[in-house]
Amino acid sequence: MSSTSKLVWLKRVLIVKILLVLLVWGLPSLLGTTSILKLFGIDMPDDPFYLRIVCATQVGLALLYWFAYIDPLRNRDIIKMKSHR
Repeated sequence: MSSTSKLVWLKRVLIVKILLVLLVWGLPSLLGTTSILKLFGIDMPDDPFYLRIVCATQVGLALLYWFAYIDPLRNRDIIKMKSHR
């Protein structure tokens, strides 16, 4: 595999990760009401502060993935950060 084709596949994987993080976990839980959260099987706690904070970090992670998508060679530490956990 050439380096350009590796970058193309890496960018495809990053787009999928961005969409999954935003659409499945980040935005519905951050902006969602109780009825929307029940569709995803998430119970709304009495104090939703911690749920909102965790979801805001997921949106931040998606932003970091976007930076890695723009320039994967320069931002390779972002890609390594999540893959080594």
